[in-house]
Amino acid sequence: MKITQSMNRNALLIAATSFGIGTSLFATYFITGWKHLIVIGTYYVLIAFTLNVITFIGLLVNSIITTHLYKENMITMLFLLANLPIALVYTLLVINNPLHSVHF
Repeated sequence: MKITQSMNRNALLIAATSFGIGTSLFATYFITGWKHLIVIGTYYVLIAFTLNVITFIGLLVNSIITTHLYKENMITMLFLLANLPIALVYTLLVINNPLHSVHF
C-alpha cells in the first residue's frame, strides 16, 4: 500500500522511531542490567507517549478531513497505537525480570 499523505508518512516515521528507540533501550537494559536505563527509559516512555498522543490526535483530525483516504488513515493509526501494548510488555518484562531485581 502506498502512503500518499505526508501526515501519515510522518506518523509512521514517528511510530517506527519510537519503536526502535524503545526496543534499543529495552534490549540494552536486558543485556546489561544497568539500573540507570530504567530512569532513562521512564523519561523516554513519557516523552514518546506524549509525542504519539499528539500525533494520534493529528491523525484523527486528518481522517475526518480526508475521509476518502479512510483505509490509509486507519492503518496509520493502528501502527501508531501498536506501540502502546509493546511498551506495556517491555515495562512488565523489566519489572518482573528475575535476572535483574528492580527496586522502586
